[in-house]
Amino acid sequence: MMMIIECQHYSHQGNPRRLHKDYYTELRLDNCQNWRSIDFDSFTRNTILTCKGELLCRELVSKMFSSRALVDIEVDDLPQYHDLVDPKRLILSLHLPLHDEARIREFIAHKQPAFVYKLVYEAGTFGEIKNTVDLLDQQADRNYIFNVTGKWALFQRSLFDRFHSCGLYMAADKPLYEGQPQKFAMIFMLARVLSPDIELILVAGDERVNTSGSLTMGNHILELNGENKVFIPVPAKNISELIEVYSYLRKSEHIVGFTVTSPFKAVISEHLKLGTGPVNSIQLLSERHDRNFYNENLDMYLYARNTDALALEVGLTYLGVAQTDSVLIYGNGACAQVFIAKLKRLGFANISLMARSPAKAEALCNKYGVFPASDLVYDLLINASPLGLSETDDLTHLPGFRKLINLPLANPLNRLEDIANENQLPVFKAESFWYHQFLAQMNVFCYPRPFDLDITKLALESQQRGMNSGRTS
Repeated sequence: MMMIIECQHYSHQGNPRRLHKDYYTELRLDNCQNWRSIDFDSFTRNTILTCKGELLCRELVSKMFSSRALVDIEVDDLPQYHDLVDPKRLILSLHLPLHDEARIREFIAHKQPAFVYKLVYEAGTFGEIKNTVDLLDQQADRNYIFNVTGKWALFQRSLFDRFHSCGLYMAADKPLYEGQPQKFAMIFMLARVLSPDIELILVAGDERVNTSGSLTMGNHILELNGENKVFIPVPAKNISELIEVYSYLRKSEHIVGFTVTSPFKAVISEHLKLGTGPVNSIQLLSERHDRNFYNENLDMYLYARNTDALALEVGLTYLGVAQTDSVLIYGNGACAQVFIAKLKRLGFANISLMARSPAKAEALCNKYGVFPASDLVYDLLINASPLGLSETDDLTHLPGFRKLINLPLANPLNRLEDIANENQLPVFKAESFWYHQFLAQMNVFCYPRPFDLDITKLALESQQRGMNSGRTS
């Protein structure tokens, strides 16, 4: 059994459309003051009715069960309505603020028969998810929908069937509660993970991986190109937790590699003894080729590159930046450090650095022998930070610039690019930067086979989605 469930508040404007047999619509009646006027006979078997608020009463529960729909009742509310429920259509649910092993044990041992048992809580660690799977395994004869909220929601729900869960919930539009993933964030992953023999690429980082371009644009391009791969976010607190996730998944999944985001680009290189600076792409392979080496801890052959540096070089060429031009890098993370090294290798000498933290900026200037920012108008600004994604970001302290290479994807703002466009300055946009580093990444993950991108198909999609591609800036 599989259940893919879209959640929304009930509207009298019409019942949900008839969906595929595995797809359901949950209708929340919490705000429906005139619920007595609802035609409950119109609901189908692919509908789930529930009410979590003050409107819940015996008459409403009776009305919900009079329909053909499934009905979600919270386990704490069950004693009031026990005589009204139909076990064949009951979703018995437990929502917890945090992982609570004692409450979970009590819930899975509950004597009430039900169509499915639903468990939801905010997971703080991957270990809590594993612990819950172990507990559910003890009552393996029941159907469970186990979903977590919080930073682990996209990871755990996209791989729901790997965690003793027969389904997942997602908001059809706006989240109905804090931490509920939205359909648009899930859909491209779901389209991939439900494919047979799918290969996983783990996007390693903190909670920011949940907004990575790899999840939306990357997975969409992989689907367009017929690649049987999917990017999955892993919001780990440290490298040890990342390796814990990898070790758990590799028992049943084919993991192609890691795409590494902040803050792990430098530390993963040290942890895996790569002998390089910060990296953002690591291929994992069981066989040897001319570019990889054996890692005893992972028991795999690794091939690592920093494709951000490759995308930077494309941006410099596109904008026609000369070696004698003045360059200001904004940021103090791994990208900024990689860019300093790359620019120096390319022969640039007039390099300055600026960051939100003056102390960190000064330390990096001293470490790499570059200049602190001044009041000059720089020939090129490279924004290797989230600067400009928030309305509250202070951009007045930035020196002037004549060209821009921008890394952070709009979320939904991108004020630096707006400023450049308003002043008709040449820009290598974040989407262009992402696109080029994505192509380089895929050539790492697919090596020794080249990544064969269907440019025509992508160009058509880019037009429709408003996504810049190729040399578009």
